[in-house]
Amino acid sequence: VVSTQSTGDIENSIKKAKSFIYMTGWSMTHTVRLQRDEASAAATKKHAMLGELLKAKANSGVQVLVLLWDEPLNGEDIMMGGIVGTNDEITRNYFASSKVKCVLAARQKNKRGMLETVVSSTSFSHHQKTVILDDKEASCGTVAYLGGLDLTVGRYDDQSHSLFHSSKNQHVDDFYQTFPGITSAEDGPRQPWHDVHARITGEAAIDVMTNFSERWKIEAPKDVSSLSKAPKEEKDNSNWNVQIFRSIPMDAALFDEDKKHSLQSKHGRRYEASIHRAYVSGIRNADNFLYIENQYFLGSAHTWLDKTSPRCNHLIPCEIAEQICEMIEKKTRFAAYILLPLFPEGDPCAPHIQEILYWQAKTISMMYKKVAKAIKRAEINAHPTDYLNFFCLGKREKPPVSMALLTAETPANKMARNGRGMIYVHSKAMMADDIYAIVGSANINQRSMDGREIRR
Repeated sequence: VVSTQSTGDIENSIKKAKSFIYMTGWSMTHTVRLQRDEASAAATKKHAMLGELLKAKANSGVQVLVLLWDEPLNGEDIMMGGIVGTNDEITRNYFASSKVKCVLAARQKNKRGMLETVVSSTSFSHHQKTVILDDKEASCGTVAYLGGLDLTVGRYDDQSHSLFHSSKNQHVDDFYQTFPGITSAEDGPRQPWHDVHARITGEAAIDVMTNFSERWKIEAPKDVSSLSKAPKEEKDNSNWNVQIFRSIPMDAALFDEDKKHSLQSKHGRRYEASIHRAYVSGIRNADNFLYIENQYFLGSAHTWLDKTSPRCNHLIPCEIAEQICEMIEKKTRFAAYILLPLFPEGDPCAPHIQEILYWQAKTISMMYKKVAKAIKRAEINAHPTDYLNFFCLGKREKPPVSMALLTAETPANKMARNGRGMIYVHSKAMMADDIYAIVGSANINQRSMDGREIRR
């Protein structure tokens, strides 16, 4: 669902909660408004900020627990907003004197060497984005929201994906743009945001609550008593089958002893990587098409035949290509559509972004080569793009008159004057045959799929 519907539903659920509100996030900003108004900036500012909503619920007796990633390069001595803008220290300080309990979770490996701990804490993160609340009208009395949407700056958007005009109303005090050289919050252009989030109820929502509890017991072991008891599961008569998958190591969650047999293990450290298995299973069982949206797309490096390949060997890109090849051999129509951002957030010329784009190009090249060889073997008149396509989203919008005054020939000024910009694809979702769907916070890269380094 689009951000406006997602955030509006989340605010309504927060207002209805009577017992508990649990939240996890890569980033959360207490000043964001979950509902906005197209009429004017003044109308938007009448809506409550997220921090105000949570404080009010905590003061009314609701147990409000917030678990955020502790970005290591964040703090009074470095940069309060954080190098990547997570605002975790600012958010914790805001809730410090309130009844809202906000815990920052560092990404580290317990009982490992100092160097490994430093690398882990700075290179990996906690990436789950969930809100779990009680709701007496919902199945099992619980509602959970999960997906790609952090409740932070720049995420609120609608289908119009405005570049300029919403800065005067919906996005007042919420200007977000990571392309270098654009500094005008008054005129824009802002960075449009495309994301996918889900609302679930019933036993699956209780599983999301259990995930939070397992994480809270690791990050706040002295405050376990704050956790509410999971509601009693009840039979759900809906037509939906929902299962929760994770990518998470043992030092990030206190696993249930009765379920440890289902976990993977390496060097004595248990971890869960069920999200990777879910993707592979969905791809292998697809008969007609795959539709994927993701912020990143790199992997299956073991198939690149390149000595410089990174340690990014998860199977998803290779499995997609192999499924297409199998269908070509069977002379069966099949297509995979993959939606990505034009480039990762930030300066596209920056070395780290160029590196990501290079590895993504290697991944895509490998897939097209496999499909082309399958077409040749099958001796059919076809092109690889008949089966496999990659897309990016863009937006055109008439810029305000002030944009014509930007005379310097910089990439940022050209984008502003021409009224064109990238719609940033941040979603992490897959659909197979209109039958099976995955919605979550896991990117298609090794960090998300591995299970040993990052929580998804």
